Amino acid sequence: MDLQLRIGELSRFALENNLSLRDLVQALERRLLEEALQKVNYNQTQAAALLGIHRNTLRQKVKDYRIEEPSGFSLT
Repeated sequence: MDLQLRIGELSRFALENNLSLRDLVQALERRLLEEALQKVNYNQTQAAALLGIHRNTLRQKVKDYRIEEPSGFSLT
């Protein structure tokens, strides 16, 4: 499925469920952060590169969203 179609579905879902733009953006951002971290075994430098953001930005967002690594991993 292409990106525009998925965005349309997400947009309709948000409007039908009275989600604010802020809530939708935060949910998407958190999910992207979590999935990027999982993909690179919680290596923050690699996750930041994957997302195209600075490592310090990633660290702050991880802190803001209170994202914790599963046991056995270290957010470094």
